[in-house]
Amino acid sequence: MNTTALMVGVLVAWLIIYRFNKAGYEKRQWAYSLLLATFPVYYWVFAVYAKDGSALLNEILTGVFFIATAVVACKASRVSGLLLLALGFIGHGVYDVIHLSLYRDSVAPSWWPEFCGSIDVLLGVYMLYLLHKYTPKTNTS
Repeated sequence: MNTTALMVGVLVAWLIIYRFNKAGYEKRQWAYSLLLATFPVYYWVFAVYAKDGSALLNEILTGVFFIATAVVACKASRVSGLLLLALGFIGHGVYDVIHLSLYRDSVAPSWWPEFCGSIDVLLGVYMLYLLHKYTPKTNTS
């Protein structure tokens, strides 16, 4: 395990959350959706850089799922959108970790699973926090 990449990923996730909060992006449905939609592009760039057409095709096919999740989350209600984003980010974190198991020759750098995976999972957990924060409370008494 690459602890340095993991810790840098945690720092980057914190900075993203901090900046989005300060800029007021959390109140805009599109902000985190757009961020999720960009994550597959990194794998596309890695495949192009490696000049691996087969990897590029695999990454495009997988990436379409995360982009579609982001688009649906952007158009959904606040609660549904946050839930979809949480699932999308955490799902992408899992994808980062199991990527090498899915494809024999990973085009991503060896430190990528810890770096990107930690960002993804922390953003997903933060979406769950926002979901809890913005879900209307019902009075059962």
